This record gives sequence, C-alpha cells and structure tokens, in this order.
Amino acid sequence: MSTFASLRRQAETLERSLDQAVTSHATLSSRLCASLSLSPLDLESSSLSADELRERELSSSIPPLLSSLSSTVASLQATLATPPPPAAAMLLSRFREIAGDHRATFEGASARLAEKRAQRELFGGAAAAGGAGPDPAKEHLLRERGALQSSVAASRGVLGQAGGILGELRGQRGSLGGAAGMAQRMAGSVPGINRVIDGIRRKKQRDNAVLGVVLAGCVLFTLWYWLG
Repeated sequence: MSTFASLRRQAETLERSLDQAVTSHATLSSRLCASLSLSPLDLESSSLSADELRERELSSSIPPLLSSLSSTVASLQATLATPPPPAAAMLLSRFREIAGDHRATFEGASARLAEKRAQRELFGGAAAAGGAGPDPAKEHLLRERGALQSSVAASRGVLGQAGGILGELRGQRGSLGGAAGMAQRMAGSVPGINRVIDGIRRKKQRDNAVLGVVLAGCVLFTLWYWLG
C-alpha cells in the first residue's frame, strides 16, 4: 500500500472518530445545559454526574483527535506533487473543512455549557436560599464573562485556521524539498550533464565575444572610410 493510501485511511478513521465524539459531546452538552437551567431541587444529581463525567472525557479526547487529523492532512499533502492533482486537492480540502466544522461545533458547545455552569454558580445559591433575585453586580460579571468566552472561542477559531494554513505551508515546503532533491538526483544520474552545460555556456560566451569583435571592426572601418 502506498504512503498516500495509508495516510488517507488514517485520516478517514480519525474523521469517523471525530464525528462520533463531537456528536456525542454536542448531545451531552445540550442535555447538561437543560439540566443546569432547572432549579437545584429539580436536578437529578446521579444522572447529571454521569453526564458531566462523560462530557469531560470527550472534552479531553476531541482536541487530540483534531490535532491528529490536521497533522495527517499535512502529511498527505507532503506526499503529493506541487500543484497536487485535482482529485487529491479536493480530498485535502474536504478533510480540512471537516476538521474546521468539528472544531467549531465542539468549541461552541463547550462555550455554551461553560456559560450555563457559570450562571448556576452565580445564581444557584440565591435561588436555593429563598428565590432572592440575582445581584446586579453578579449579572454584570456574568455578561462580561460571556463576552470573554465568546472572544476566546473566536480566537480559537482563528488559531485553528492559522494551524491549518501552517500545515499547508509545511506540506508545500516538503513538496518543494522533494522536487529539489529529485532534480539533484536526476542531475547526478546523467553522466557528464554538468560538463555539457558548462561547455554550452562557454561556447555561448565565445560566440558573443566573436560577434563583439566583428561589430567593433565594422564600426572602425566605417569611421575610417568616412573620415579618410
């Protein structure tokens, strides 16, 4: 099996694993958000604890999967010529789009869940104590925290795109390095090719010198004829 085919299978396996993990994480996050919106007396602590444990496991496993998929795509590109064939270019683009979609889904679900947890931490105690309204200062802090989380999620998206571009540049550098090495090997495999190139260059220089001498002679003869 070729290196390209092996890396493609690895990317497809990572894609399936990511799809399952991100889908499960989004489902759990939605369920946890709904549970955290209830009053503390209505929560089923055993079920919530199990969901939280599974969500934390998925949150730890998804980023390495995303990183592995990006690295595998960069390695895939490094095995191709520059520019890559259209079918291979479409395949690489598809893998990058899938990684970007999964990253956005995961980070969005994580941000929403973190916001719900922050709300419960800030307001849950007041609700359990007798239904007193939330402190305006806490509301302000909560809004600021939500804005910061949105900024962090946006920054992670930009960093993810930058990581994808970096992977493409590394792949292109690898392809160019491979092409240069191939050219050097081809030059070394043809006996005397460097001597032939040097001979052609020297002959061209001699021809230019002869042509210059002839032109100079013609100019001098013309001047002598007109001034003589």
